[in-house]
Amino acid sequence: MNTGWPANRQKRRILYTLLLSVGLCQVSATQAAEAKAESCARTDLSRLQSPDSRWIASVYGESCDLGLATSMAVVVDLSRSGMTAPPVKVLGITMPASKALWPRPKWESATTLGIQLPANADIGLRMAQYQDIDISIHFCPSDPRARQRWLDYKEAYHKWLADFAAWVRSNRQQPGAAAGARPPSAPKAPVAGERDLTCGL
Repeated sequence: MNTGWPANRQKRRILYTLLLSVGLCQVSATQAAEAKAESCARTDLSRLQSPDSRWIASVYGESCDLGLATSMAVVVDLSRSGMTAPPVKVLGITMPASKALWPRPKWESATTLGIQLPANADIGLRMAQYQDIDISIHFCPSDPRARQRWLDYKEAYHKWLADFAAWVRSNRQQPGAAAGARPPSAPKAPVAGERDLTCGL
């Protein structure tokens, strides 16, 4: 009777080895995904349901172990009510010094999620829309010049970091005057009070 298996013993051994390899790969991929999920921890989770109860916006702190360092962020994600599908991150910012400066989501309608942010927020992830939900960002203070001052400062700071790193490398290779003048002090961040950055809340 033909069982579907190769009659040749060597072919059977090869096929068995291939099947075993595929199984091991699947196990390794699953373990890697689980390890990745376990490397991040959530804190201070809060949820806000949309007016029509179809969506849930969640805000939480997220710390991820990257091996040599730990990343700290605050995340806003969206998920469908009653669905088992994983939520989708729509906003991520660097962890602020105070929880008062965390994102503040508010459903402006059943299809619009507004998120209040301090003007000095460092945004790593931002989605303008997810499915039928529009996502709008409102900065505090609302004066767009406040946000622009922060963006200008960040650009100047990153340039200063690059210049300083280049000077350090040059100074190691050619100590003294040959390395050139040391870059000036780092630019100072714009000063704003917590009340201004939270629109008085």
